[in-house]
Amino acid sequence: MPPAQKVTAKSALTLPDGRYLVEPQLYLVVRRGGLSRTYFIRYTLDGRRRDFSLGSAKDKTLAVVKAEAAQVRSLLARGIDPKDARDRERAERARPLVPTFAEYVPGALDELKHLRHWAERSAWTYQALANIALRDAGFASRRLDEITVENVKDFLTGVWDQYKNAHHLRGLLEMIFTLARRDGFMTIPNPALWRGNLDAYLPLKTKERRPEHFHAISLDALRDALRVLITGECQSDPAIIFLALTACRRDEVLFMRWSEVDFDTRTFSVPPERRKDRRPEPHVVPLSDQALALLAHWKKTRASLLCDRRFASRRLKKVSGDEDATLHGMRSTFRDWCAETGKDPILAEKSLMHATGNAVQQAYQRSDLLEQRRPLMQAWADTILPMDTLKEVLPESMNTPTEKY
Repeated sequence: MPPAQKVTAKSALTLPDGRYLVEPQLYLVVRRGGLSRTYFIRYTLDGRRRDFSLGSAKDKTLAVVKAEAAQVRSLLARGIDPKDARDRERAERARPLVPTFAEYVPGALDELKHLRHWAERSAWTYQALANIALRDAGFASRRLDEITVENVKDFLTGVWDQYKNAHHLRGLLEMIFTLARRDGFMTIPNPALWRGNLDAYLPLKTKERRPEHFHAISLDALRDALRVLITGECQSDPAIIFLALTACRRDEVLFMRWSEVDFDTRTFSVPPERRKDRRPEPHVVPLSDQALALLAHWKKTRASLLCDRRFASRRLKKVSGDEDATLHGMRSTFRDWCAETGKDPILAEKSLMHATGNAVQQAYQRSDLLEQRRPLMQAWADTILPMDTLKEVLPESMNTPTEKY
């Protein structure tokens, strides 16, 4: 080793080969004719002597190296190996940027809708459930890799008895965390799994519930309600009337577009993505004279029939005077009317978009019986909303013959 020479910012780049003490524990080593000039700090930890490199004198100033050496001594004073600390820091920088649960959910819902082929109704339901988690879950602002089984268990315990579909909320969390694990944002087992996981903390809900049937509003109450609704006082009124006249499901109508109505063929086509049975073809609904007249009237005054299902349900309860009335229950009223008046049960079921017969019969009976359903739906419209009532309440909408709609 050459005679002790003072290492300065200038001499650090000119000293010949050798090892030079900069300050206690900190050295500069020059090798290969001055091509390699490396700082390192020598320390002893747990009885082992180690050298920890602080980089090249060509890349760092002496002041920077001394500051880093002070940080290393601080770690050693706390019993922390600087090599371990550096490895953890490098691993942290190499990890992908992990989003929070709240940041990840919107994109995950869009992808799940595509992967699971969710209908509009299912997508709406899962969005509502996700909103509950985003609002109430304590882990909503946590990074995905920080969420544990304990976090999920605590959240679900608080909502398990509050929401009847809380088990669907758990299933949604499981699907979201499955995507997060696929994307490398979570490495632990899925914290929302049921079997062998959350079933040790929460009671099974699906077996506790009995199937609930929608209340069927009476024909008289439905007639009275439609007479009020055709005045169009509320935004949701047209959608409720159209639901009643067509016996469709609520989301088939509440998300309808004018492009789905064909005035020439007198039909309304429910696209495959809104079909509950997920069949690939549209479900074609024959339109009665009343439905066509009202659609022609509404098209002059409304850009869309879209409305919020909650407002539509409340409006129906109010105008019918039946607190148990539901939008879906009007389908039950239609089916009861079909049975009580001796209508063909196959036509009735086809009108409700229900499958008829066993698998063999369905294989041979592929027609939607559109033309046979026309007189059935006209008779239904004449029962709940006679044309005389329309002419009385909305005479201006009756000026054009219905065959021209």
